Amino acid sequence: MVSHDVAGILAAVQGESVTFPVGHFKYEFHNLDFYEDNGQIRQELVIYVNKI
Repeated sequence: MVSHDVAGILAAVQGESVTFPVGHFKYEFHNLDFYEDNGQIRQELVIYVNKI
């Protein structure tokens, strides 16, 4: 998924639970990394969840 709203995505997933087509999940933690790609600074957000 591509988004420029990192804060919005984190706020949404840190709620009570998040639902995907494969089930319901609870936020565990996240990593936010920055890297350079072709002279542009990019960020990668990885969100870890547990199935509930």
